Amino acid sequence: AGIYALENNLGRLKENHDLATELVETLKQCGSVMNVIEPETNILIFDVIDLSEIHLAKLEEQGIRGVAFGKKRIRLVTHLDIDRKNTHDLKEALKKALN
Repeated sequence: AGIYALENNLGRLKENHDLATELVETLKQCGSVMNVIEPETNILIFDVIDLSEIHLAKLEEQGIRGVAFGKKRIRLVTHLDIDRKNTHDLKEALKKALN
């Protein structure tokens, strides 16, 4: 996926990185989120108060896929399927899953 993005969607990478940075504020407002690592790319990493698997299931119910990055750490990635048109919906889904 990374090589494809570099070869075909280089212009989109900045937009994905900007969106990841924007989503930090949303994550910081969520009651289940304890810590958010400032993204340097389009990868979001944050810690939750309970086991990450519990919150990943709630995210999945909202149509958001992530992966456990430890017992209480979750990794999300912004990508081509997320654009400015559905950013508001994404933020609302994050709040619903993580509050």
